[in-house]
Amino acid sequence: MNPTQTTQPSSKGLKMLLVIIGFVILITVSYKLSESYHVLDTPVVEETPAATTTPATTTPVVEAPITHSNGTITFTTPSDFGLATTKEQILVNSYIPPCEENFDYCLYYNGNEFKNTNFGGVGIRIKKRADLPQVSQCLTAQPLGFTNMKSTIVASSSLYSVSLFAPIGDAAMGHYAAGELYRLAYNGTCHEFETRISATRFENYPEGSITEFGTTSQALVNGKIKDMLNSVTLNSGEKVEFKK
Repeated sequence: MNPTQTTQPSSKGLKMLLVIIGFVILITVSYKLSESYHVLDTPVVEETPAATTTPATTTPVVEAPITHSNGTITFTTPSDFGLATTKEQILVNSYIPPCEENFDYCLYYNGNEFKNTNFGGVGIRIKKRADLPQVSQCLTAQPLGFTNMKSTIVASSSLYSVSLFAPIGDAAMGHYAAGELYRLAYNGTCHEFETRISATRFENYPEGSITEFGTTSQALVNGKIKDMLNSVTLNSGEKVEFKK
């Protein structure tokens, strides 16, 4: 053989080379397809931020005042006051009752705002005084059980007049009560409104066992009494002003 002559690969060797190349290509393509399959097959999980729950706020239900009438006057009681027309209907227990027995209506406090204090009770006694038909009698006659008390005219209009007897007090066995008595003369009628706040003497309790029913609480109670008195309206439509 001539040394300068190029040796051509045999047909069999060429076929083997093509088979190997094809096999490599097949493996490479299969691998790529396998990777693509796994990527597509893997589920994509999107994280959703957890919903924040805002606690529901509840608005306290405030009951509307209740209006009462005897045909001549109307008045309202708030939700923390009861109304009784007999002493058996007074649903609170206190050493000194919120109203004396001689009443047409007793408006009495039945809330629990002053629990664990030496507070006793609060009431407004309303009584139509048929025995005092004249204006002068209504405005000046002595309160039952009292003597030498003088009244003061505290409000008046062309239709009515209001007088005040004060102070009206009571005491018994370490308990006490204080209040005022108003008389309303209107159109031949006389209505009596007696307020009362009672308590047990603070010093009667063991030290530290209760909180004192002090001036702040008393002012709050007086505000409740004032609101009820100021709700009194005549059948003419005019509101009565109870003033000192």
